[in-house]
Amino acid sequence: MQAIKQRGGIALVQSPDEAEWPSMPRSAIENVAVDRVLRIAEMRDEIIRLIH
Repeated sequence: MQAIKQRGGIALVQSPDEAEWPSMPRSAIENVAVDRVLRIAEMRDEIIRLIH
């Protein structure tokens, strides 16, 4: 995630509240300047929005 941000990418992270392994998205949130924290149901629409 850090490498993506360093190269100008956008960091989308699953909400820890619904993650099977909440420590993974929590670690990203705590250690990287993530752009959005989303529920899985929201990811598709956000990716489509970013593409357009």
